[in-house]
Amino acid sequence: VCYAKRSIGHDASCGAYIKDGGYLSQTIDSVYQGFNYHFSFNAQAVNQGGKVVVNFINAYTTKALKSVVYPVTSTDWQNYEGDLEAPADAYAIRLEAYTSKGNALSLDDVILEKK
Repeated sequence: VCYAKRSIGHDASCGAYIKDGGYLSQTIDSVYQGFNYHFSFNAQAVNQGGKVVVNFINAYTTKALKSVVYPVTSTDWQNYEGDLEAPADAYAIRLEAYTSKGNALSLDDVILEKK
C-alpha cells in the first residue's frame, strides 16, 4: 500500500506513505556512464521502516548494474543524502521505496540533481 497524503510529509507537508509491503518507484532515463548526481530525501520509519534504493539500470535488462541502499529505520524525521556516479552501460536510474508487512515509512522532499 502506498499513497500521497497531506500532512504526512516532513514539516506536515504532503508526502508519500508506504506500508505493509508497499512499493513505489520512478524511472528516470538519459543517464550515462560518468554522470554524477546528488540524491537526497527526508524519511521517517514506523516500526522497522523500510528502504529507499537507487538502481542504475541499462536499456536491455531490469537487473541493476549498481544499487545504493538507504535503510530508513529512525522513527524521527531524518535527511538522507549521497553522491552517486553512473557506472558503465547505465541508461537510467530507478528510484524505489518499499517496506515489509507490518512496517511503514513516510517519504518527502526527494531530490535527484545532476552535478
